[in-house]
Amino acid sequence: MKRAAMVREGILSLKDFLKIGSALADASKRLQNVSESPRLDAELLLARALDVPRSYLFAHAEEEMDDNARLRFQTSIEHRIDGLPMAYITGEKEFWSMDLLVSPATLVPRPETELLVDLALRQMPRESTQRVLDLGTGSGTVALALARERPLSKII
Repeated sequence: MKRAAMVREGILSLKDFLKIGSALADASKRLQNVSESPRLDAELLLARALDVPRSYLFAHAEEEMDDNARLRFQTSIEHRIDGLPMAYITGEKEFWSMDLLVSPATLVPRPETELLVDLALRQMPRESTQRVLDLGTGSGTVALALARERPLSKII
């Protein structure tokens, strides 16, 4: 049964579309064809639109969203449907346990890049004072991770 029919039949009220749980379920369905993790994407975008932790969404599923939060959420869902990466929508990317700020001008580090960091760290003793040149590897995330893990090394 379509949503409009469900409203006419009294199964759903218009207020259901304003509730956190309903918005999350609807967005998850809309993202199924564009994301490998539609539910997670929807949760992250909704939590960001509401400026709350993800856990809040589950504890307050029946709570109504205000117009501003709903507009922010809808806009971010549309961006995701258009193929924009989550990192560009949220402006953040977690890499090597660091929360990094990103923009469309930033190369977003891929999960495989963490393998590169891991391989480099295996070649560098913990107390290493080696000099490392990070050249042409993207946005500098490799250098940041190496500097964090090997603070005595000189990262250029």
